[in-house]
Amino acid sequence: MDGMTNNTNSNIDNKPLLIGLEHLPTPIKQFMLNTLENRLTLPRVYHVTEILYCLKKAYYRRTYPKTSEIDTRGIWNIYRGNTFDALWSPLFKINQRTYLIENKGFDKKPIYITGKLDFIWIDETNQEKILYDLKMPSTTYYRKEEGAGKFYTAQVQTYLSMAHLLNELLDVHRCRVMMLADNLVIAEIPENDPILDLVWDRTFKLDKAIMQKKPELLYGPEEKWECGEPYCDADITFKDIYCKKEEQKPPPSSSLLPL
Repeated sequence: MDGMTNNTNSNIDNKPLLIGLEHLPTPIKQFMLNTLENRLTLPRVYHVTEILYCLKKAYYRRTYPKTSEIDTRGIWNIYRGNTFDALWSPLFKINQRTYLIENKGFDKKPIYITGKLDFIWIDETNQEKILYDLKMPSTTYYRKEEGAGKFYTAQVQTYLSMAHLLNELLDVHRCRVMMLADNLVIAEIPENDPILDLVWDRTFKLDKAIMQKKPELLYGPEEKWECGEPYCDADITFKDIYCKKEEQKPPPSSSLLPL
């Protein structure tokens, strides 16, 4: 009996444990990746998320979609968030609304911003409607001290501002970012309709850079924890590894990839 107890408390045969999401079976990883690839990306129709995060990342993901790789951790985080969105948002009467607003680009042709809110819930204490945005970060450790942060805050404010611009949800003036991982953290966010000026300014820059194939027109780097390959055009790794993978395309001009 003692021998069996000892066996169950130790690694059988002393074989190494496989730790990390990269060890998921390939069919599962491919299934998660396929769900990410289903998001429709149309020319000159920009998603709120790509506009508010690193513009150079958005540029390369649109310009070189076949070479912009996402690691398994990134795939899992996005897949998990999308899955809970699909399961929980329908519990609310107003959910998963997609908004589309239009403007004129640098060449006077139409460009668009699109975004989708998660759900609207009524505050049970005062019956006030609140726009909720669900986030599934890898941890909420820092969120307990820092709150939603500038990216999450700007994102949910933009959704509400787009709705107001289209004369929808005019009785909604509050937002909440609901962050769920090892714990739950909910951040109260005020409305901020003027944020659309900033969002459009960034959209104009991204659109012009893509249309003229000039990533040097963009800010960067904007997400220091994710900088480097394959998104930073100052990184030799992008030129030497990822651009070589392009199918039936010459590599970008070296003038666009300063070393």
